[in-house]
Amino acid sequence: MIHVLFAPALHSLARAYVKALDHVLWQEPGEGSLWDHLRGPKVAFLDAARDELSA
Repeated sequence: MIHVLFAPALHSLARAYVKALDHVLWQEPGEGSLWDHLRGPKVAFLDAARDELSA
């Protein structure tokens, strides 16, 4: 098993993205497409991960 350690802020964004993924898999995404529902959390997480890895 591999454990990756990173800042708490990145962890929070990763959790938000996972929750959004879980939501579109198991519940109705509501208005808009599932991609619309995932776009915000995905972009926020990937931007933060990029910043964390380049530091």
